[in-house]
Amino acid sequence: MIYSKLNHFIFLKTRKTGGTSVELALRGICGPRDIITPVDEQGPSSVTEQNYMMRRRDWRLKNRVRWSLGFRAPRFSPFIPIPDHIHAADLRRLVGAKAFDGAYRFSIERNPWDRQVSNYFWQIRSLPEERKPSFADWLASDDPELKVDNWRIYAIDDRLAVHRVLRYEHLADDLAQLARERGWALPPLPRAKGHLRPQGGYREYYTPQTRDLVASWYRHEIEVFDYDF
Repeated sequence: MIYSKLNHFIFLKTRKTGGTSVELALRGICGPRDIITPVDEQGPSSVTEQNYMMRRRDWRLKNRVRWSLGFRAPRFSPFIPIPDHIHAADLRRLVGAKAFDGAYRFSIERNPWDRQVSNYFWQIRSLPEERKPSFADWLASDDPELKVDNWRIYAIDDRLAVHRVLRYEHLADDLAQLARERGWALPPLPRAKGHLRPQGGYREYYTPQTRDLVASWYRHEIEVFDYDF
């Protein structure tokens, strides 16, 4: 996630959509007061994560409890880091409605069936070959990272909370067009977190049953963006 006070934009980073690549490209136009959440890779800019620790008292109680129970930071630290995939409603509360509503907001989305295959290879990447489940078995599992909840990242109360949603299928072109419209000088889109998935189309991983299962999970994205299998 990036909230640029300098250029008056908010980039809400979705999962398995090339968001890290876009975030790395955007860092080069950010100023010292901008909020940038951490990523695993370093891009073309020397700007890195910054200003992403928020006061604990500014978070809703459920967020504070969730963080404390996760044991990912000292329980009684006065600060909690902003998640890189923060939901739009949570970010609006943190930065304030005036700042959120006054910024140009955008995100990214991807064909949900393709995105689910990408998430499959990401989640099993560290498992030994003999322990890697088939795609169908994984879809039937209780993996807590099974579903990709992107909708709440860029929607509030089931309504879009952004001005534009870039499409993963032609992401470089969409980002270049946005940069021209906004007057941003961005570097070429870097490739991050790639090379985990074999060549081939996503359809070959599905049966009619698993196709319909994934469709039921992501009906909002499919309806709003007119995706089809």
